[in-house]
Amino acid sequence: MVKFILALVSFATTIQGAFPPDTCLSAAWVTDGQVRAITANGDKVYIGGKFSYTGPYTGAAASISTSGALQSPFPILNSKVTCVVSDGSGGWYVGGDFNFEINGTLYACAAHIKSDGTIDPDWKYAGSSVAKIFKYGSTVYICNLGGPPYIVALDATTGAPNTTFNTNLNSLIDGGVSSIAISGSTLYVGGNFRHIGGQARNLIAAINATTGLATSWNANLSFSYGYSVNAIVTRDYVSDTIVYIGGSFPYQVNSTYYYNVAGLSKNTAQVIYA
Repeated sequence: MVKFILALVSFATTIQGAFPPDTCLSAAWVTDGQVRAITANGDKVYIGGKFSYTGPYTGAAASISTSGALQSPFPILNSKVTCVVSDGSGGWYVGGDFNFEINGTLYACAAHIKSDGTIDPDWKYAGSSVAKIFKYGSTVYICNLGGPPYIVALDATTGAPNTTFNTNLNSLIDGGVSSIAISGSTLYVGGNFRHIGGQARNLIAAINATTGLATSWNANLSFSYGYSVNAIVTRDYVSDTIVYIGGSFPYQVNSTYYYNVAGLSKNTAQVIYA
């Protein structure tokens, strides 16, 4: 009982003054566990329960300094954030399942947070749940889980869609996209599809980052509705670039079957790591 009371007083001291009547809820503090008791004495509120930490409500994303301190201002995102990428100027592109409103305009699932911690109202994504965001040069690529379109290319500054790229890449696409990576001017796209960029490609394809059309690179993996490529990373070596992929899929090398992870040659699309 003594331990509980000491914790109660300690946390109450920490949150003293956190709830003035004219303060937005986003400025309030929260706990990391259940609160089972609450009482007030003067200008202090005491809480107790099954928790070990109280702190400011941040929503689903926060900016943390290299020393571990919470940085503000930073917008409150009201639901899941799945991906974050730097804009190269101190800000961030974020994606997930959240939504928010600015001056009567609804923004959903992706946003550009500027270096001063505020939302960029001019950069707007019109789509559903975001799985991945990737920035290359002046373009931001977004994997849209609720497509089609399953991938969209937006101008990194204005948010304007690249109509040519988006139309070409989503031509004939017949399944979801869950991963992207880039090497040079080639965008590697993975998911659970049989066609993308106007060509027949199973689970993974190489896409021209400017035109949105599939290149001749073809790993020719086996397709099933239960198979998918969920992660891609590229690594440059002296003689070749290897496209490493992970997910849920089988492949065959010299009559031997391997599963779920592979290294593919950027030059030939053949498996060179199994």
